[in-house]
Amino acid sequence: MKKIIKLIGFIALAAILAFGIFSCGETEEKGDLIISVNPSTALIRAYMDPDVVYVDDMLIAEYTGTDINFSDLTFQWKRDDESISSNSSMIAAHAPGKYTVTATAEGVEPITSNKITVDAKPNYADFLGEWFMDGTKQSGNILPGAGENINYNKTLKVYYNRFVQDDSDRPANPDWTFNISSWKKLTDTAINLTDKTAGFNTGYNITGSTDTQNSPNYSNMNYPYIGFYLHSGKNYLRRTGNTNLEVDSTVSSMPETFEKVTN
Repeated sequence: MKKIIKLIGFIALAAILAFGIFSCGETEEKGDLIISVNPSTALIRAYMDPDVVYVDDMLIAEYTGTDINFSDLTFQWKRDDESISSNSSMIAAHAPGKYTVTATAEGVEPITSNKITVDAKPNYADFLGEWFMDGTKQSGNILPGAGENINYNKTLKVYYNRFVQDDSDRPANPDWTFNISSWKKLTDTAINLTDKTAGFNTGYNITGSTDTQNSPNYSNMNYPYIGFYLHSGKNYLRRTGNTNLEVDSTVSSMPETFEKVTN
């Protein structure tokens, strides 16, 4: 398997999805045509599954033989067996589907790659990325045992399979890591009316378990459920804790509001 590049220096994707052709006879002598994948340069891509090819990822045709000059090849790309682009060795996958590329050169038989599947971005993609809570804009933050209101900042990084929350006033880093096993979109009636009225009208019920708790502030946060609410403008997020929102929609989110950092 071909190794892929780092995504903007943020996260190393361990391996690239590379697909060769089934070949025989003369085609085998010419070598194989493979499709390699460079993930999208969008920052949000670093928070998505590295083992899945998504819309906007770059597909690159590579020829492994030695008897044909790469510069002599012309290319025809297809999505779901329909031609979409020609005479380019790389394309951005702008729609989900099954992609192939065929290379041709004068005097030789065409070479066609195997199909590579490109998926749509997950429905919860707008929740992924880095979020920041400005403590000076919050109210009523009371730390257990502190006995007084303390305004403090929080950073929340939401990945497809976990989230990491860090409180700026705590020495441990991270303070809380939660492994996500599933995302389930909430129906309109399952979203708390208070949050909906404030514009947080898209929600997901998240199941999983706490992985690390490096702060005494989160010593009891072994939650099986977490809820995320997204503002209609997609730039603000709120969180609930330890509530199955599909069963109980009366629980409103915490008063803390996070603002999107990465898109």
